[in-house]
Amino acid sequence: MQLDLSKVVAIDFETYYDKDYSLRLKTMNTSEYIRDDRFLAHCVSIKRGEAPTEVFWYSDIRPAIERIFRGECYLLAHNVAFDGAILAEHYHVCPSLYLDTLSMARALHAGMTRASLQALCEFYGLPGKNPNILGKMKGFREIPQELREEAALYCVGDTDKCFQIFKRMIEVYPEDEIALVDWTVRQFCDPVLHVDVDRAQAELEREIARKKELIDKTGLDEEQLQSANKFAQQLRDLGVDPPMKMSARTKMLTFAFSQQDDEFMALASHEDQKVRELLAARLAAKSTIGETRAERFVKVGTRPLPVGLNYCAAHTTRWGGTNKMNLQNLPKEERDEQGNPIPLTGELRKSIVAPEGHVIVVADSAQIEPRILAWFAGQNDLLELFRAGEDPYCAMGPMVYGREITKRDRDERAVLKAATLGLGYYMSAKRFQGTLAMGILGPKIDMPLDFCERVVRAYRAKNHMITAAWRDMGMILYRMLMKKAHGDSDEYTTYKVLEYDAQSIWLPNGLGLHYPDLQAEWNDRFERFEDFTYRSNAEYVRVHPGILIENVIQALARVVIGEQLLKINAKYRAVMTTHDEIVCIAEDHEADECLAFMIEQMSTPPHWAPDLPLGAEGGFDRCYSK
Repeated sequence: MQLDLSKVVAIDFETYYDKDYSLRLKTMNTSEYIRDDRFLAHCVSIKRGEAPTEVFWYSDIRPAIERIFRGECYLLAHNVAFDGAILAEHYHVCPSLYLDTLSMARALHAGMTRASLQALCEFYGLPGKNPNILGKMKGFREIPQELREEAALYCVGDTDKCFQIFKRMIEVYPEDEIALVDWTVRQFCDPVLHVDVDRAQAELEREIARKKELIDKTGLDEEQLQSANKFAQQLRDLGVDPPMKMSARTKMLTFAFSQQDDEFMALASHEDQKVRELLAARLAAKSTIGETRAERFVKVGTRPLPVGLNYCAAHTTRWGGTNKMNLQNLPKEERDEQGNPIPLTGELRKSIVAPEGHVIVVADSAQIEPRILAWFAGQNDLLELFRAGEDPYCAMGPMVYGREITKRDRDERAVLKAATLGLGYYMSAKRFQGTLAMGILGPKIDMPLDFCERVVRAYRAKNHMITAAWRDMGMILYRMLMKKAHGDSDEYTTYKVLEYDAQSIWLPNGLGLHYPDLQAEWNDRFERFEDFTYRSNAEYVRVHPGILIENVIQALARVVIGEQLLKINAKYRAVMTTHDEIVCIAEDHEADECLAFMIEQMSTPPHWAPDLPLGAEGGFDRCYSK
């Protein structure tokens, strides 16, 4: 991408902290730190274009910022959300473009190197960072004179290195993705949403009570539930062998107590109620997100709510939550069998409200992953259901239940919906059973394993092109391994809308899914490679055809959503995205028009997939109720 470097202003703030006031504290997030009465900027280093970097201290900071940030400026930093929020909160500066080497590193080099400035210096062959001075500055409101020169060198060094790294990154960075970096940071630095504090406080109290109730049922305490060894013993006492797995990192057996582990999740439908209660209590004890997130909402008070999103946080380049209150997975309002709202569900989501005179407009992509999967695999019968606007979830009804299923068959349709959403990624019957029991893809439903096995067989029999795509994914892994073995790292092979080399699969937006140092074990009996792993920084992670196609489909969905978001944001202020959903604000009188525009954009296929049938639905309200 071409960018006028003379407009780029690289900065790095050094700020006061102590043992009770620090970003290292679990109890304090970035926006709370910056908005706290104790906040103090010691100094800032500023570099405009290729000009030498300058350092300004205390009272000199404001006049320097007012002078340098005149006219159009592009703000650059490593983790620009931090420095940009300081500029916005304390100096009332919001630049025309936010640039961030941390975000760009996640997109360009995920798994190949960590995204820290030091790691990027090593990756790009630049001199390392200056010795860290920050520990010496801890607790000082006024930095001693003897430390100022050392601190200035550290600050200048970080700014100079950030600028040098940025110049290399921008040469290969897609223009639309720069716009998405800017949009992501802007929702944090220049927020417009607010919090209904009373509603958030009530939800906090309910969440604390809910967690206590789940734990009290077991007669255990949190420490016993959080400890893997003690939890395993509790399972044994109930006659259950703790599920085990081979660690990809240590190559040794370890407890399979993750929500990604099929046998662990299958405990949610165990015949013994005490086992089910033990699992629910373990999940509650291991996660404090419900109460901590509600508590942070309360702390926002009357000020705008910073929407913290990490650009390209996931391996699939999707956004992730940040600022220690993940807004990506706020529970939605639940409904009963008649479709009526269940009271006191989705309350934290509803506590997010629009500014005065505005509404929150939400548009949700309809079944975007199953649509893209069917299109990508060439499962044309499923595609035709989407094109015709028919219910895709009921198509397997006769194969599973021996009769036609309609929307009136709530539980049966919920099972088929979960199958359509989840089984396309090679999900096992045990995992499907646990997914149903936990309500991950719909309402909680307990089903016997033999029934789940029947659903899995039916899905695979009906969707033969999707199962063929799994085999293609296995072949891609094999060919990537051969490219690496033969030294053909730069040889590209095209597969549908993708290209791949020895370590990356390249997407239509110019970004990639990276699988560095791909390895596999040779099976002499079957004469094939299996147990594929790749290096993600210091660890090795398993990958198989099911995981690979899930990565690809989720990444393509992210490409679609990103392109749609930019088009919508050009007309209405987009304030949030949660995987397959785009959230805007609009003035009261523009609500209908805004929603119609969003649905139109989100129903239009991308240029690289003109025959992909997309759809969307949505609504608007004063609060984030959809």
